[in-house]
Amino acid sequence: MADSRNRGAMAAIVAAVCVLAVAGTAVAVTRPWQDDTRSATRSSTAGTTTTKPSSGANAQVVQVWTGTSDTSLINRLADTIGPAYRIAPAKTAGDADVELRPGTSNDDPALVATSPVVLAMPSAMATAFGAPTTDNLQGWFNRKNTWSTEGHAEWGDFRLAIPDPATSATGAIGYGALLTAVNGKPVGKTPDYTHPTPATFAMVHVEQLTVVEKSDSAARDLLNAPDTAAFAKTASAVLSTEREVAAHNARTGANQLVGVPLLGGAAAVPIVATPANGFSKSKFQVLLTHLRSPAGQQALRASGYRSRTGERPGIDGASDLAKPAAVTADSFKTARSAWQTAHRRNSTVALLDLSGSMTEKFPGTKTPKVVMMQQLLKLAFTLASPQQRSTMWFFANRAKGPVFDDVPLALDSPAHIKDIHAALDRAKPGGGTPVYLAIERAYKYAVDHYTPGRANRVIVLSDGANEDAGNHVTLAQVKAYVAKYYDPKKPVTLSMVLLDPGGNYKGLEQVAAVTKGSATTLRKMSEAPNVFQEALFG
Repeated sequence: MADSRNRGAMAAIVAAVCVLAVAGTAVAVTRPWQDDTRSATRSSTAGTTTTKPSSGANAQVVQVWTGTSDTSLINRLADTIGPAYRIAPAKTAGDADVELRPGTSNDDPALVATSPVVLAMPSAMATAFGAPTTDNLQGWFNRKNTWSTEGHAEWGDFRLAIPDPATSATGAIGYGALLTAVNGKPVGKTPDYTHPTPATFAMVHVEQLTVVEKSDSAARDLLNAPDTAAFAKTASAVLSTEREVAAHNARTGANQLVGVPLLGGAAAVPIVATPANGFSKSKFQVLLTHLRSPAGQQALRASGYRSRTGERPGIDGASDLAKPAAVTADSFKTARSAWQTAHRRNSTVALLDLSGSMTEKFPGTKTPKVVMMQQLLKLAFTLASPQQRSTMWFFANRAKGPVFDDVPLALDSPAHIKDIHAALDRAKPGGGTPVYLAIERAYKYAVDHYTPGRANRVIVLSDGANEDAGNHVTLAQVKAYVAKYYDPKKPVTLSMVLLDPGGNYKGLEQVAAVTKGSATTLRKMSEAPNVFQEALFG
């Protein structure tokens, strides 16, 4: 289960990132799905590596960092700023007087340019991939479309390389845009995982099919693959920006790439000018004024950026796109929170009550409690990432023992999930409810199999009554047992989903609290989606 800090995190793709309109569907840079264009045309002026200083022997030097060692933009700015200042390239961001970096739309007047988020792909792959429509994206992320179905089995599995959204503006904006695109509309609330649609599955699979790069520069390095075969060894597409693709294509001998825009270009990274600590405010204002002037804007657009309002860059092959949507600090925060929730890796022992009381109908339905739990657990494991680690246990008073496990703790490979589904199909209710004893055994197992780097947890799904003549574990004893094995340095969280538990809720809530866990009641079907969302992503 997720605690209150994680609740609703998948619904948090709102505001400027996820409210990116699907309107304005003009497509970008090149359109390989519409014609025979094979690559973006090189700019004849981009990619030079020499710096031409501004005139003036006594000019004051301003070192500028643009995020890369490419000095073409510095040259253009130096040519146009005038004699009082000399713009020079900084070697690193730490050396810079002024940095051009991703920011937010709230940074106006420091906002100087934008660049749409794109899926960067070799031309042949972009042609086979097709247009970035909702139906097509759902097809790829739900594995209906594969490189094999498109006649290119040699390209392997479809995978998307993405700079870590936890630290990268491009990654965060792109992740929010992808969720919106595969959903077909802004994600205004938590999806109902109890009744998943193709859009629901696709949103979950966006994270599952990613190769996470630690930084923008690491993702940018992937663009330098010498040919399509080498590119496909790492990823099918790299989440990048239109400007990065243009800069790559301008390099001599580069394998030409296509930038497929997300949401018609509305998903765009704001570029802001930021002075170093202690840098002269008057000098910075001069440079900022120049960057926003017609000459400065022309230099930026000639280097592959778009204007603040999204006018096309001054490079061959660029086309009009949708106006950039606003990106706020809150939208970064919520997109990153959603990514971190979806990207969280768990090691889970799921413990299902098979006692006789679980044959009772869930309130307001004709469905037995155990059948409802079997259905929801099957969905949970179908949606689960292959990177999750899990096992399925059951408990009831049976001849084979009060607690029994049918499936070992392992990564959620297709074979492992198939085994769990089969175990759930075999599960038949009947007998007493040794819930306290079951908690002790499952918790000790989880502690013994603790996996560093994961959220280790035990989830108990029960109606809560500890009623079994075969064992005599008391509430005080199970609390003491769990406290004995709980290690805050290697925490295993105990959480409960309690189906219409009546007065049995408080005792199990106390047991969960020993591990900083939670106990959530499920008393009516309308509560199931939220409870299930916590079970999936907590």
